[in-house]
Amino acid sequence: MALEDYKRDMDMCIRCSVCKFIPLEMMKGYRYVNVCPSITRYNFHAYSGGGRINMAVAMLDKRIEYTDRLLEIIYNCQMCGACDISCKNVMEMEVIEPINEFRIRCVEDGHTLPVLDRLMSSLRQQGTMMPEAKAKRGQ
Repeated sequence: MALEDYKRDMDMCIRCSVCKFIPLEMMKGYRYVNVCPSITRYNFHAYSGGGRINMAVAMLDKRIEYTDRLLEIIYNCQMCGACDISCKNVMEMEVIEPINEFRIRCVEDGHTLPVLDRLMSSLRQQGTMMPEAKAKRGQ
């Protein structure tokens, strides 16, 4: 499905932050309450599942443009699905699929993660991800 096909689900997000934590009835203590690795690391809503789908809606509505920061946030998702499980426990909506479609859209529009551009260039030119030429390896 395309990103536009998830627009209804993405519009349902009410920024409740459930995507950041394990479901309440499963909590055993405050220490292991976070489920999303990137929200745990950066502690900013944009890095949560809800933050990412809100950015996808803004992109579809042409309210934001591609920036290095936006791409860093989008590609920083480990796609573990924890936000999707937590959200579906409260709201019956898709979270991980729209994020994946947003990443696909970024690539289709020619916006890859800047950190990986050199790696992909090497792969295209030499057929390997290793920085050294093929001929020099294994000697």
